Amino acid sequence: MAAEIGAVVGDWWQDINESTQWQDGIFYTLCAAYALVSSVALIQFIRIELRVPENGLTTQKVFHFMNFIVNAVRAVAFGFHKQVFIMHPKALVLIFLDLPGLLFFSTYTLLVLFWAETNHQASFIFELFFILLGLGTWTATSLPTDKFRVVYISVNAAMYFIQVCIWVYLWIDDNSVVELIGKIFIAVVSILAALGFMVYGGRLFFLLRRFPIDSTGRTKKLHEVGSVTAICFTCFLIRCFMVLLSAFDTDASLDVLNHPVLNLIYYMLVEILPSALVLYILRKLPPKTMVGDWWQDINDSTQWQDGIFYTLCAAYALVSTVALIQLIRIELRVPEYGWTTQKVFHFMNFIVNGVRAVVFGFHKQVFIMHPKARSLPSDKLRVFYISVNAAMYFIQVCIWVYLWIDDNSVVELIGKIFIAVVSILAALSFLAYGGRLFFMLRRFPIESKGRRKKLHEVGSVTSICFTCFLIRCVVVLLSAFDADASLDVLDHPVLNFIYYMLVEILPSALVLFILRKLPPKRISAQYHSIC
Repeated sequence: MAAEIGAVVGDWWQDINESTQWQDGIFYTLCAAYALVSSVALIQFIRIELRVPENGLTTQKVFHFMNFIVNAVRAVAFGFHKQVFIMHPKALVLIFLDLPGLLFFSTYTLLVLFWAETNHQASFIFELFFILLGLGTWTATSLPTDKFRVVYISVNAAMYFIQVCIWVYLWIDDNSVVELIGKIFIAVVSILAALGFMVYGGRLFFLLRRFPIDSTGRTKKLHEVGSVTAICFTCFLIRCFMVLLSAFDTDASLDVLNHPVLNLIYYMLVEILPSALVLYILRKLPPKTMVGDWWQDINDSTQWQDGIFYTLCAAYALVSTVALIQLIRIELRVPEYGWTTQKVFHFMNFIVNGVRAVVFGFHKQVFIMHPKARSLPSDKLRVFYISVNAAMYFIQVCIWVYLWIDDNSVVELIGKIFIAVVSILAALSFLAYGGRLFFMLRRFPIESKGRRKKLHEVGSVTSICFTCFLIRCVVVLLSAFDADASLDVLDHPVLNFIYYMLVEILPSALVLFILRKLPPKRISAQYHSIC
């Protein structure tokens, strides 16, 4: 019975293979399937380009464009199958059938490249995360990812070079041994691709599984990486097996016209279905990047400029008013103490924020002043040692005078670097002396409510001031070397708003709130006149 079934199946297979109608039907079906997948890839490429044209040729765009090319070439080859399979010399047939396979390898190993880079960068981030939690040690994984691109380009260049050499040899001399070597080479390339997907896709999959924060995005990415890895590993493994089989068994050859059923099964399993599934899984478009246009529109709008700068003016005026009210309250509470540190601190806060309010209130006049030296920051009114302040103001005045006489870009750069240095010194001072006082209070042997409040006060003010001066240092250095980050121009209102909010208005408001407590009415030894 089994023998009879086998004979019937064998006859059916043979009948289809020898029928020109079945051959045409199957190859035109393959042509239509490839054309459909090619069209989907092209449509997706166009959609991505329309969504984010400013990103240039990203990995996602290149992947979809190469999918379009691979499947279009296959569609043409099977659409003209009668002409392709009878070409002479036979090397031309191999070129038409093997070249799309090599392009398919290049296309899908782009995913391996992307995953290798992602895995490398993510490993560094996760390692840092676990180090901060105290769950790991440093292993120096933060190496550059450029080496992966070099490997990708080198492997592809070597692959095409070897394959072209085989084609040229077969064009000159149709040698069965060289043709066998060519098929073995394709099988080796396929198994390398399968291993690439298994290694880097598997590593990224398990890296995502170990990520400690559960979220919908993590679950979706796990499904995406796992599915694409399984599909691509399977299709390249099948390709390797089938090419090796066809190399040693002529009845399993894929390069002939009279094996349409085998071609249908093979190309469906190793290219059409994997391409369709991967394109479906990776169908999500990148998010729109409207930030650049929005930012530029606001910067170019005089209404937005006025609105933002007047908002900064109002915010500085409010903080300045609060500081003045607090100074008056302290003076009314303890007038007999004279100029204590607390009074000087609130008075200087009133001056600093008052000057800023005037500057931003008259921003149109300030930003167009000539010479340019008038528009440089002059808000370095902080309580430091007298010698440090004297040196700082002396150096800054020298820079302003020089710029008044000669508007020199080098001296302006030196001025910005000087402000950055002053800011980092202030940040380090808060870190050093605020930190020392904080830890000294923590070690204080007597537990009390006042000690806890003072701990909170010192720790909060130290953190706020250290952060704001550090941000000031970074932004000033950035503006010194990048004109697009300049803070001394009228057409960067959003940047000015963010900068001054982070480094002055919010820190001043928070510190004034934290230090809002008035001194007691009774005479206390902790308040001394600074005169």
